Amino acid sequence: MKISRLSVLFLVNGIFTLIGSIILFFMPSLIFGVSGIQLTLGTNFIVYLLGATSVSLSILSFYAAYLLDKSSIKGISITFFVFHLTTGIIGIFAIWNGLSSLIWGSIFIHFFFSLSFLILGVLNNSL
Repeated sequence: MKISRLSVLFLVNGIFTLIGSIILFFMPSLIFGVSGIQLTLGTNFIVYLLGATSVSLSILSFYAAYLLDKSSIKGISITFFVFHLTTGIIGIFAIWNGLSSLIWGSIFIHFFFSLSFLILGVLNNSL
């Protein structure tokens, strides 16, 4: 069985998202400290909710790698395209409003995934 580039993209996206959620659960200051955000007890709850959301997106991505239904694959691709695009845009907006420019790497990764899902999963007519 030949694995498609889109399936590989779903798997890599799932791995990156799962790693991010693990960091959010166990080392949130690693992510937020780099960007200059101070975490308090109250904000930790929101970070954990973000981590739970990331786990869910990771599982969806792993599952999508093995789907055969073209409509489902396209719908999930659109979801990840929008997720990564809006996350990147929010990152730029945050820098513009004074957040540390050290998050450019994260922004680049989100735009890379967004463009990849657009090309391989949304615009690809062979799905």
